[in-house]
Amino acid sequence: MRINRIAIESVDDRRVGDFRIVSDPALMRERGLFVAEGRLAVERLLASRFRAHALLLTAGALARLEPALAACRGGEGGLDVYLADSARLRQITGFRFHRGCLALGMRPGGSVDGEGLAAGRSRPLVALEGVSNPDNVGSIFRNAAAFGAAGVVLSPTCADPLYRKAIRTSMGTTLTLPFRLAGEWPDALRRIVGGEALGTRFRPGSTHTESRKRWLLSGLSAGAGRFVIDEGAVRALRHNSRSLLPVGVVEVRGDFERGDIVAVEDAGGDRLAVGISNYGADEASQIQGQRSDRIEDLLGYHYGDEMIHRDNLVLL
Repeated sequence: MRINRIAIESVDDRRVGDFRIVSDPALMRERGLFVAEGRLAVERLLASRFRAHALLLTAGALARLEPALAACRGGEGGLDVYLADSARLRQITGFRFHRGCLALGMRPGGSVDGEGLAAGRSRPLVALEGVSNPDNVGSIFRNAAAFGAAGVVLSPTCADPLYRKAIRTSMGTTLTLPFRLAGEWPDALRRIVGGEALGTRFRPGSTHTESRKRWLLSGLSAGAGRFVIDEGAVRALRHNSRSLLPVGVVEVRGDFERGDIVAVEDAGGDRLAVGISNYGADEASQIQGQRSDRIEDLLGYHYGDEMIHRDNLVLL
């Protein structure tokens, strides 16, 4: 596919007009678009059944996406990739997103996405009813894929699986796992399963802490990023249930983005915890070993005083 690389010199450039509405989900739906943020989600969009509408990137993000762009299939006109520096990107979109990497995808027509549900009838089908939190929808998609589900069916009262928070929490799985947005509920579910009990109904069977631990562990990939921490931070986590602060981190390993699940290890390589990182790998490397009051001075912005907040951290 031809890639049209276009430098954006002015934030008022009309060609990036669609990127100015990414924070308005209603207007995005009206225009038939959705947004993927961060390299992982954008790579999965480019490899998915969805058509990419346009990308807005920094030069560094473009370099990291070149392999995915080379393998991407697109329309006859090619794919527009707009290039701007970080400051212009923030002005255009109105918020800071993951490491200078944003893409707009085209929503499928009608209420059905993909054609994989019927073909996967020998595998489990996950049915969601009234799951209105997009983070919960995203995490269920990710776990459904991990357990080999054929797809997901959502009732009309569920959160949009193509909303940016759902895509981010699912680590792009909502773009790769087939799903259906059911119209009439539960009649649509009965038609899909053909009268057989192929759906999965979730019932609480454990405490919130146990469930959250399993959720965090399920999102930890083999090549996940890692924070190596000093003895003071080890004590703070193990005995005082504290957040992980930058000052206690002695090394940042791997390539990850803000919002990814990472491991926490001591200097000997023993894994102590898993959690959701407030900062991407590049950012974390710049602030490791530093006091939290220096974060904004070092980065020019601030996502919080913690590398991992204690609410997003589970000890092993």
